[in-house]
Amino acid sequence: MGGGLGLGSINRIVKELDRKLSNIQIIAVAGRNERLEVKLKNLDTKNLLVVYGFANNMHELIEVSDLVITKPGGVTTAEVLSREKPLIIFSPIPGQESDNAEFLLNSGVAATTSDVGKIPPLINQILNHEVRIESMKKLSSCLKKPYSAVDMVNFVTKTYKK
Repeated sequence: MGGGLGLGSINRIVKELDRKLSNIQIIAVAGRNERLEVKLKNLDTKNLLVVYGFANNMHELIEVSDLVITKPGGVTTAEVLSREKPLIIFSPIPGQESDNAEFLLNSGVAATTSDVGKIPPLINQILNHEVRIESMKKLSSCLKKPYSAVDMVNFVTKTYKK
């Protein structure tokens, strides 16, 4: 996942996952990047690859995933945390993304790398260790804010009434 424009390295990541891992299903979301969507759909993979363009059902795609590889944008991160899924953060850009990545890494809910070749071993390290998965899920549940929109409305309403 990589927001509405699609994570630029999805093509390389998918190829690396397919080359190094077996018996997996890869869900790739290209966002509004139609060229990337076509490239992904034309890949010849040994593993099942399901490609989406812009997806209005991201919450459902996250829900059926064992793990999410993404950039650490605010909305994407919130969606993944709300579903308590382990995260692999790929190549955050300096600023908000790198700050988010550092926070998520220090909180124990994510692993991070800027090297495509390190993603498959990270997946194995996470998914083959039940204790780590459960720890990441539990820590995610502590970070998620399922009622943040309602809380914000209540805060604004109280502040406005003063």
